[in-house]
Amino acid sequence: MQEGIVRIFNGSRGFGFTIPQRGKIHENDQVTYKVVQRSKGLSAIELKIA
Repeated sequence: MQEGIVRIFNGSRGFGFTIPQRGKIHENDQVTYKVVQRSKGLSAIELKIA
């Protein structure tokens, strides 16, 4: 499992953005992830740069 830093988190809306410790995710990067159903809708988990 990769470690990262929470860049932005909005607790009232229940979502946030993270960046990995090694490298950064940039716009248009291809990623892989799993989707799970949460109380506020769908969420992406286990995000990895493809």
